[in-house]
Formats: sequence, structure tokens, C-alpha cells
Amino acid sequence: MHHVEDLYLCEYCFAKLSGGEDVCPVCGFQKDTYEPEAGVLPAGEILAGKYLIGKMLGRGGFGVTYLGFDIPGKKKVAIKEYLPDGLAARQPGQTMISVYTGEKENLFKKGAERFFEEAKMVSRFNGNPNIVSVYEFFYENQTAYFVMEYLDGMDLKKYTAKNGGKLEVDEAVRIIEPIMDALTVVHSAGVLHRDISPDNIFLTNDNEVKLIDFGAARQVIGEQSKSLSIVLKQGFAPIEQYQTHGHFGPWSDIYALCAAFYFMITGKVPEAAMDRMELDQLMPPSAMGIEIPISLEQILMRGLSYKAADRPQSVIELKAGFMEALPKQEEEPGETPVYINPYSVQESSKEEPFTEEKTQESKGFLFDKNEDYYQREFSKIREGKRAGFHVPAFFLTFFWMFYRKMFLGGGIVLGFLIVFQVIAAGAAGTFAGSDASMIFMVLCCAAGLGAGILCGLMGNSFYYKYYEKVNLQAKIQGEQIYRKKSGVLTGAPMAGVMVGAFIVNGLFAVISSQVLGNLTNSYPSSSRAGTGNTGSSVSTTSQGDLHKAVVQDIRNQYYNDEEKGATVGQVFDLYFDNGRWDAVGTDSSSYHVTFQGQAYYANRLRSFQFEFAMEGQEMTCKKILIGGTEIASDKWSSLLKVIEMYYKGMSAKSVDAALNLMFVNQRVYTTLPEAQYLLRKSGLTYQMKTNRSGERKELSVAGGKASLRFYKTVRTMDTVPYGSYLLIVKDQKADATAFLTYCMGWSTSSATQFYSGTDRYRLSESGLKNKSETELMIMRNEIFARHYRKFEDPLLQAVFLTKNWYRAVYSDSQFKENWNDAEEYNLKLIVKVEEDLGYR
Repeated sequence: MHHVEDLYLCEYCFAKLSGGEDVCPVCGFQKDTYEPEAGVLPAGEILAGKYLIGKMLGRGGFGVTYLGFDIPGKKKVAIKEYLPDGLAARQPGQTMISVYTGEKENLFKKGAERFFEEAKMVSRFNGNPNIVSVYEFFYENQTAYFVMEYLDGMDLKKYTAKNGGKLEVDEAVRIIEPIMDALTVVHSAGVLHRDISPDNIFLTNDNEVKLIDFGAARQVIGEQSKSLSIVLKQGFAPIEQYQTHGHFGPWSDIYALCAAFYFMITGKVPEAAMDRMELDQLMPPSAMGIEIPISLEQILMRGLSYKAADRPQSVIELKAGFMEALPKQEEEPGETPVYINPYSVQESSKEEPFTEEKTQESKGFLFDKNEDYYQREFSKIREGKRAGFHVPAFFLTFFWMFYRKMFLGGGIVLGFLIVFQVIAAGAAGTFAGSDASMIFMVLCCAAGLGAGILCGLMGNSFYYKYYEKVNLQAKIQGEQIYRKKSGVLTGAPMAGVMVGAFIVNGLFAVISSQVLGNLTNSYPSSSRAGTGNTGSSVSTTSQGDLHKAVVQDIRNQYYNDEEKGATVGQVFDLYFDNGRWDAVGTDSSSYHVTFQGQAYYANRLRSFQFEFAMEGQEMTCKKILIGGTEIASDKWSSLLKVIEMYYKGMSAKSVDAALNLMFVNQRVYTTLPEAQYLLRKSGLTYQMKTNRSGERKELSVAGGKASLRFYKTVRTMDTVPYGSYLLIVKDQKADATAFLTYCMGWSTSSATQFYSGTDRYRLSESGLKNKSETELMIMRNEIFARHYRKFEDPLLQAVFLTKNWYRAVYSDSQFKENWNDAEEYNLKLIVKVEEDLGYR
């Protein structure tokens, strides 16, 4: 029993006693027979002169957590002690710890520093309902401690076990949502948790969800000791945490958070990231019989992607995916959802401060309102102080928007700036010579003025909406109405932000215009060629400027003098990749200029070289080479016409124009780099997917308007080496001969069987496991083909049509299963192997 002023407390559980008990009626603690556990502080010890130590709440590889009692504050707390296994120990009967010597001592000190820094860092988030609060941190007993709020409840791991080993999806979402909100705050402060797992998500008896135990010390010890696989929590740590110099970011915590969600709904810990390196066989929850919306499962499995780049890159993106995927359900009267976050934008439980004349307000189209912020700022006016949220600075508007979670508004303004400046740069780039930088600067200044007006209008909008709202509250409460004084003048926020925007963007314009000026007069990254006279003279005092001027004069020529069409620069910039200009000469009377680049010509990506000569005032094209071979001058005209034709096709930014240049043919073929070049130069967007075995790549072009399928070659063909990706399927057109010959190495004989199965012969599992994903797919579908099924897939249809034993008779709706015993056995075996190899 411990006496604290007027309180009598059990030294073990801090239950309040009447004063005469020898045995605690709550926990059964009896001081006379008490023996502390090995290596921990005994109950009754006092730290920092004010924290009474009670029972041990938990012990891990990096420290001990005790129940504590804040004597001055008269409240329970949790106290965490840094005591990593293998680096330090506490001898029986001692309070001081003993640190091992040598390298372990250095490692202990580094971990202690990070442990202490973690406490200071977490204390920044005190007051957040979903992050455990840290009250104090200090050194004592040759180690570090920090004091946290005491949480009464259980961690997520125990909660899941208590509820049958797994939770319903909707309950799991409600639990994970507050943690997403907490991580959004943490990440916005530039901090990572690094140790999210069910052990570190705590559910209190008051229906709060808390994020606890940041993993700073754990990570630094693992990095220094080269024992990351030991200190990390297998199944919850992303692959980058196994790497000494892994690339960490919000995506690292997102992996761990999704792993915790996966554990909640399936009851299983995901496979460790290290085990997914060679063959990723992580099963989606639906494959285990879990009822989960498809879109929710997709965002979850994205979060669990082995590669960091494939995961959502922010918790905001992850939460949006979760919220959109979850079906919206109307609550029954009197029903209270579990674990609702009071700070969540979607389900805020905060009551508005106004009780009368309450106006109907939505969240707003351009920004989300933040009541507390404006209440604090306007309270300054009540005290006679100057409100500080109209300081004339451009960045302040973005501070308002992003710090106050007004992401849509901030994104609109930032996007407006970026788009305007890109347009400005593009417009300036169409002008040659020294005028380009001045034009760019003027346009950027105009962008600054436009952005300033937009920022100012938005600033005024939410500034004065809250001014009127606070006035309304004052009127209801019978207080003095605030007047527009002390800097709160009509138009002041707008004027201030406009000035700041104009100044900041103007400075950006001046600096970038100088850079642009240098770039436009230097050798461009890509260009093109032409013939004819420029009729211009070149005079300069600098040899380097003379080189630039000569190149610029050539680029400014009309590509086709007869039609007065696009300039050399315009055609080359669009058509050629990796372009490089070189100029050699000593004065303006004699110069040799060379352009080199890659472009699509005669159904192939080829290297080009154009050579020009300037003699006096006359410039002429002297030589053209393709792939190192010089083209005869009488062929130049037709060559340039073909380039012009390609240029106009790609300038049209047409899907059809780009697809018309791609071939699905055994003799005329298109490789993946060539297709990507054509799409990119045509200004078309596309998405690429790769199957699990890496032998197939699919491009989805322009929002799904066209699809291209490439397969890896297994033999060298002409200019295409082994392992290149060849276009086999373009929309509904497929070339079976090219596929079988170059990508599968199979015979094109009309009698060939792919899986060698008959009504008597049964396949072996070991033999099938040596097959590729595509081979197994073809073999499996041959069983259907032998029963005359039609295939919607253009490749399957084309492949089986090459065989004399195949007749396409039955559509999907007409097809009936009619297997013999061997076929049924083979079909099931192929499916099993596909599942075992992770292809299904």
C-alpha cells in the first residue's frame, strides 16, 4: 500500500484502498510475498521524483512498459523504459541497468537517442484523439524513459483473437479509419511510424482507437546491427525496411497498415515481404472466402504491393479508396457505429457551436472549413490584437489550404499555377532567339497576377464567411459585435495575397526566364532537319554563342520551303528521340552542323544523322545517314516526305494514326519500345500491365479505346534479339504464326497438340511446373478447343484456327462440358499448378 496525500493505493495496480488492507482486493497484491520479475523495476520504485512504478504491462525486445502513477497529477500513466535485449540488462536487486561493452554499447546509445527523440516527436501530437499522448521524457538509471497516457483496453491483436480470430470488414474499416487520420497528421509533419502492426493499434474501453509505439529505436538498432529480419515484425514490414538503405516514405506505413487490415479480416498474417521477392503468392481475402467489396479488395492489395511504387503514395489516397469502396449503409434508429473518429471529416461527431439561427453550410466546393482555427484567430480581435491570417504573402494561402486540410482548394490553385506556367513556357518556346525569355517572363508575371486574384478571392471567401459566423455567435451570446477593424478591412486578405502571389511568381518568372533563355540558345535535346537558304547573317563576339546561333538558324528554317509548313525545329522536336546537335567551326563564313537522333522509319526504330553546312549566308543539307548508312541525295526528298507524313500523323494525337503504324505480322512486326515511342510521340497516354511470369505485357491506350498485347520472344529474329517483347495482339487482330514461332518456340504444324493430352494420357505435375504462365493457359484451353468451343480472346482463336483438328462451333452460352476422365484429370491438374505457381 502506498500513501499519496489523502489516497491509499495498491502499489501494484493503483486501486484505491481504505487504508488497512494487507492484500489488494482488486489484484491480490501482497507486499510481504511480492517478488519482482527478473530484469524489471520493482513495484513501489519512484522515477523522476514523481512517478510511482506499479506492475509491468508488457515487455518486448526493446523495452518494458509499466503501469505508473503520477503523484502530483493523481492519475494513472504508462511508463516505457528503454531496455533492448542483448544490449543491456538489469541485475537482480538493482535499479540501474548494465550496458554491454564494445560495439553493443555504441548500438545501445544510438538506440537510446532515437528512443528519446521518438518521445519528443510523439509529444508533438498530444491532443490528437488517435495518437497516444506523451507527457514527459527523461534519463534515469542509465537509460531513457517516457511517460504516456494510460490506456485501458486491449491491443488489436488481442481484440481480434477475442472476437473469434477475425473481424467483419465493416468493423475493420471503422477501426482502421481513425488510424488513417492519425497517420495523415503524422506524415504531414514529416514523421513515419515504421512499426504499425496489430500490437501497436490500441482499442480503449471508451471506444477510442489509438496509435502507439513508434518504431524509431527498433529501426535504428536493426540498421546498425544488420539484423533487420529479426527486429522487424514479419508480415507487417515492407520490403524497404529489410534494406539497410531502403527508400522510406508514407508508402512504408501504408504497407504495414494494409497488412494489419488484412490480418483483421482474414485472421492470418500476410507472407513476409522477403518471402514474396521471387514469387508473390499473397492470396486476396476473397480467395479465402472473405466477403469484401471488389474495389475495397483492390485498394487493399495495392497497399500490400511488394513494390513501393505500386502502392498508394499517401494515406489520403488510401483512405479515399477505402471510403469509396465501402458500401454506404443507412443506420438503424438508435444504432451507434463502433469506433467513430471524432476528428474524421466524413463522420465528424463534433457539434457546431451555434444553437440558434444556425445557417445551413456544406463543406464548400473549394475548401473544407475549420472551425477551431478561425475561432482562435477572431478571439485575438476580442482581446484588441491584430488577427494574423491576412499577412501579405503568397505561401500563406497554401499554408491555409494544406495545413487545414483544404486539399481541393490548394490543389486547384497550385494546378492553376503549374498549367499557366507550362503554357507560358510552351508559348515562349515557339519564339526564337532572345525574345523567348522575355515573353516567358511576361507570361509568368501574368500567371502570378491571375493566381493572386484566385488566391485572394478564396482567401476573402472563407475569411469573411467566418467573420460573419463569429459575429452571429456573438449576437446570440449577447456579446459585443466585432467590427471590421485592426486590419480586418474589406479586401485586405485579397490584396495581401495578390501582392504576395505576384511577387513570388514574378521572381520565379525572372529566374526561369533566364534559364529558358540559356536553353533556347544552347543545343536542344531534340530537333530536326531541312534544306534551303536562311537569308540571315550571323555576327557574334563569342565562339560558343556563334555555335548556338548557327544551330538556331537551321532549326528556324521551314521544313518544306515549297509549302512553308512546319519548321525544322518543330518536326525534329516531335519526331526524334534523344536528339543532339553539334556545331563545328571557327567563324560565321564556314560551319558544319550535325544532328543525331532516333526515330521510327520503315517499320523500325532507327538512328538518324543529318549533316548541314553553312558557307557564308547559305546553309544546305549535305548528308543524311540511317543506321550508319548514307542515303543517296536523290532519295532525300522521299525520305523527308515520309518524316513529314509521320510528323503530321503524330501531331494529330490520334489513336488510329498511331495504331496504323503498328504491325501484327510474322514478317512486319512492332516491338514494345517502338509502340511506346509511337504512342508517346502522338501524345497518347497508356497504362502497362505485366503478368506474373513477366512474359506478357499489355498496353491499354487512351482510356481503354485500344489494347495491345506483347509477348517475350524466345528466339532471335532479324533485328529483334532474344527476350524482346513483340506485338502479337492489336485490339481483335492476332498473329498466331508469329506467336507460336517467335514467342513460344512451338511448331506451327496444323496437326500439333499443345498439351499432348488424349482421352488416355494423363499429364504429370512435375512436368507442368516447368511450363510458363502462357503455356499453361494454352494447354488448359486446348481441352475446351477439342470440344469445339469458340474463343472471344483473339489470340486463342487465332492459335487454335491454325490446327486442322479444331472447329469453332459453340459459343460460351452453347458450350457444354463433356470431359472424359483423362481430360477432367488434366484440366484440374493444370488449374492446380497455375494456383500453386501464383498464376491464378
